Amino acid sequence: MSQILKVVALISGGKDSLFSILHCLANGHTVVAMGNLYSNEAAGLSDDIDSYMYQTVGQAIIPLYEEALGIPLYRQEIIGTTVDSGKTYGLPGQNADEATQADETESLIPLLRKVLESHPQVNAVSTGAILSDYQRTRVESVAIRLGLTPLSYLWQYPFLPPGMQDSLLKDMAVIGQDSRIIKVASGGLDESFLWQNVASTRTRELLARAMRPYGGDEGGAILGEGGEFETLSINGPPPVWKKYIDIEEQERQVVRRDGGVVSVKVMGGRAITKTDMPLGAHSLRIPDELDVEFSRMANLPERNSKVLNDTTSYSLQRLRRPLSPLPKSTHIHGPGPSLCQNLVCTTRLVPYDPHSGSIVSPGGQVVPTDHGVQMDAVARNFKARLDENVLKVEDVVFVTILLRSMEHFSAINRAYGEIFQKPNPPARITVACGDVMPPDIHIMMSAVVSTLPQRESLHVQSRSYWAPANIGPYSQAASIPLFGPESEDTPYVVYVAGQIPLAPASMRPISSDFYMRVVLSLQHLWRIGQAMKVQWWLEGIAFITGENRVEVEGKAKLAWRLWSWRCRYPYDEEEAESIDPWDRKYGGATQKPAHMQDRRIPDPALDKGEADIFRHLPFLAVEVEALPRETDIEWAAIGIKKIADVSLYSLPNLTGNHYQVQTTHQPKTEKSLFYSWAVIPDHGESDEVLRQKLRKLLEGRESAWYREGDHDAPAVLESTLYIVSSLDYSTVLQDYPAKVVPCKSIWSSKGESCVAGLFWGSVLGAGQVVDLKEEGSEEGEDVGGGDTGVDI
Repeated sequence: MSQILKVVALISGGKDSLFSILHCLANGHTVVAMGNLYSNEAAGLSDDIDSYMYQTVGQAIIPLYEEALGIPLYRQEIIGTTVDSGKTYGLPGQNADEATQADETESLIPLLRKVLESHPQVNAVSTGAILSDYQRTRVESVAIRLGLTPLSYLWQYPFLPPGMQDSLLKDMAVIGQDSRIIKVASGGLDESFLWQNVASTRTRELLARAMRPYGGDEGGAILGEGGEFETLSINGPPPVWKKYIDIEEQERQVVRRDGGVVSVKVMGGRAITKTDMPLGAHSLRIPDELDVEFSRMANLPERNSKVLNDTTSYSLQRLRRPLSPLPKSTHIHGPGPSLCQNLVCTTRLVPYDPHSGSIVSPGGQVVPTDHGVQMDAVARNFKARLDENVLKVEDVVFVTILLRSMEHFSAINRAYGEIFQKPNPPARITVACGDVMPPDIHIMMSAVVSTLPQRESLHVQSRSYWAPANIGPYSQAASIPLFGPESEDTPYVVYVAGQIPLAPASMRPISSDFYMRVVLSLQHLWRIGQAMKVQWWLEGIAFITGENRVEVEGKAKLAWRLWSWRCRYPYDEEEAESIDPWDRKYGGATQKPAHMQDRRIPDPALDKGEADIFRHLPFLAVEVEALPRETDIEWAAIGIKKIADVSLYSLPNLTGNHYQVQTTHQPKTEKSLFYSWAVIPDHGESDEVLRQKLRKLLEGRESAWYREGDHDAPAVLESTLYIVSSLDYSTVLQDYPAKVVPCKSIWSSKGESCVAGLFWGSVLGAGQVVDLKEEGSEEGEDVGGGDTGVDI
């Protein structure tokens, strides 16, 4: 059963903050109080201070909401100005109580403390954020500091099913919420829009027509998300709204300002008991859990097949043993991203040595086996590596944490959180490998670090219908440019955190079968990728757990089938037909579905008809001991965006399929991203044969990227070796710089059992790129693994 939260709803009078109250109630929570911030600095006729954070226009009637909704209202004056105008928001540089010197955001602190004093049971705060990171991150920052759970049920609402930009307005119309346009501040909007019901059919059509030349079909313009207009709610559905707010014409005055900004100053009003109440909050539509394409996936024939028991491939049960020797702790530091890999803390260590990566407490004492203490030691090791290479914690983009046991996740998470305390922490994957971890090792940590500017992050801490909020000090995704500021049109690599099958609105694991757990967690991955504008997956990993070999093999095959189906999903106009029933019920559609607007992964524009490239996106299923929240599936991926073309080819003398990706613009530098992936199938060969194959594979990854006589080192952005720890790799791994993930079993595309899987991504100069097609490769050849390259 979901936790029932006691909520304080932040309201501005606008449509979204009042509508969010209904969704809090629909999710079983109790709205204990409302909170509002107002300004005493508004001068002249206008009561609008043009704050990026708070709506003050129409603030004269805010006290009436307490009577209209029957919920206690608390108010606080806005003190301060915009000090931090960044997209995201961090801790203030001064005491949060020194409001006269603080950012205006900090005015939320005394407001919420006032509420908590009167209602100590309050443990959550709701907002009406839809697409604005600016507002959401500021409320989240304050809420987390006060120990409150942030709720943003309208987050990404235009991209939730049915995926229409105006679906929010339609939902408001259905339940009878009446919100009037009280300010317009955009081209295409004029005085005629003032005091119109924003949710009425006529106003929606006028808004769509007026905003179309200004991006009204996307980006939330039709919802006023960019400040195009503001609203004031005067009525809503019973039993939430007990009264409506009546404002007569003589109590409204039009105020005209420079730049075409026109607003209504409200000078009076009253709350009147409702007599005609045909609609009610019970009519509120909750967005479907699955998007159109994932809803179709949930009903594929595979769901009723015997795929989980289909074990037709060769499946040798090898003896599992701890990975040996201990993977080498490496730091690859070059002109691009840096890789800090395989950092550990054993129970018996020597003083810190930057070459071995070992570290102990002062004086050389034995480090206790407590996992939190070991995480502290690994953290010191990590910070020492960063300092040694003139890097900062803020430069970390992506982290992989391998545990011996998931039982100690909470203690490790607390210690990990001490490392990353600033906004936009790195994306992260955490899995438990069990007894295949190296002896005496309870924690292994690896990281991708980049000092390149223009880093982008997605760090959503609010519960919503969209995707799980982060439940620890990590971001859902982080991306970095490949080539730095010298290349204006550089592609971005996107690292997505591990996604498990949590219901986003409740943050609890779903109780459905494994099939649906795979579908939901894969949708989380896709939604985050879409929000980050990913066009292509460079790699997709399904971490799975199971009781026996047969179960794991069936799960691996199912994960592959669903991954493959989603990557090959037919992008055609038939997709739009799936929204017709909803649209017939609530009104005709005038826009292209939001989820079809430059958000499809893989980007169908990359298919030039040369080969079925969507069948070959890199995939591995990896069996581990345990995953967070006791689930049995976790998806992780690395993507790329700002690319224009993909073509398929094979690399000579190496197992794998290979891709080349080109941008549409000529950059200022002659660099390329070459992304490689390959596997070693397990066909029952001897240990020595498999070691030789692994050695050849690793050596080939390096030699394949250089022309003869060119020995310049590439900038490496990915180097991960998934390996079954049933073999002795001491003669293979000693000199190979890779993050090593010991696994119980590995499965490639189509559920083939493997002993190793390798991903390697490197930024190369023009003279380093091997022209594979000139080497005689056959485009489109299907040989089981894969390589991806960006050639620009």
